[in-house]
Order: sequence, then C-alpha cells, then structure tokens
Amino acid sequence: YLVQEGISDVEGHLTGKFTVGGKVDQPVIKGDGLVSDGAVTIDFLGIRLFIENQLVRFDENSIDATGSEVLDIYGNPAQLTGGIRHDYFKDLSLDLVIESDKFLLLKTTADDDIMYYGHCMGDARVDFTGSLSSPNITVNAENKEDTRFYLRTDYIEEDVTAGFFRFDDFSDTTDTEKSTMDVPKGINFSLNLVANDRAQ
Repeated sequence: YLVQEGISDVEGHLTGKFTVGGKVDQPVIKGDGLVSDGAVTIDFLGIRLFIENQLVRFDENSIDATGSEVLDIYGNPAQLTGGIRHDYFKDLSLDLVIESDKFLLLKTTADDDIMYYGHCMGDARVDFTGSLSSPNITVNAENKEDTRFYLRTDYIEEDVTAGFFRFDDFSDTTDTEKSTMDVPKGINFSLNLVANDRAQ
C-alpha cells in the first residue's frame, strides 16, 4: 500500500502501544512505535537505508519520525525531521528532511544502464515533499572523500531530456553539477552537487 515504484526490499517491524479511535472510514491512530530491523532500498540511487530501534509518533494526521536516524551501509547516520502526513490514511504526502555530514548518496555501476553512476559520499540535505505516489526529492550535497561520479555522454547525445548538467567554472576546483536524473515515472528528482577536489 505504501511502497511505490523506485523503492524495493522493504523490511522491518513496528511495535508499540497505540490507541485506535475515530470512524471506520476515518480511523485515528495515536501512539509511539519502535521500528526495528528496518531497511529499504532506493533503486535509482542504488543505496540501502537501515533503521534500527528508532521511534516514530502516530498522530491523527501524521506519522512523525523527527529525532530518529537512518544508517547507510557503512554505518554513517543521517537525522530525520518530519515524516508522512495523511487525511485519515488517505491522500498520503511527504514532509520529510534527511540531513547528514557524511552519508552514501549514490552507489551504482555502468552495468545499471543509466546515464550516471558511481560511488558518492556527501554532506547532504535531502528534502521529500509532495504526494507519496508522485514525490519531489531534492538533494543538496557536497562530496566527501571516496567519491567517484561518472556521466555517460552517450546517454546525453541520445536523450538530452534525461538530465541537465552545468559546470560553472572548469578552471576552479569546485564545480557545480545539477541534474534531474532518469528516475522511475512519477518521481521528480533533483540533484544539486558541489563537486570539490576530493571527487574523482
């Protein structure tokens, strides 16, 4: 019900004490839940996120994860603010921010047959807004060490609508890349990446 295209291998358990009220067609669930053994894969970025023993709060029209954290495959934490808003579990929408000073943002290879690939560690803020079926995802990041980012120019020649890249100053050590990448239908994805001399 909640899993959308572009997200896979969702795992985890939710335990807690909740009160259930309202009407049959307008249920109200309130309480705090503990997520354990949680994990999800963001397919078009090739990254897997882990959630272990983190609290989420259920209120009448929201599921709030503020104060919780997710981990990347290296154990780097990212802090969560906000969560999911809903109208009695209908019309679900995202109002979530993920922030970290070091987190795995991309882990894809040339074999994935997409216009970009690499291994990107970054200081990042990721904003999720919009409906769950058609979310807006905006990533603002600056790369860290162990970053290798590749752009396949053959894809740009064949399909210039797949993304947009701008390099502000080739003579400088810091270049800015902006991209709306080839992501699953219904997802609006924007990457604003400041690439410094720690990137390859």
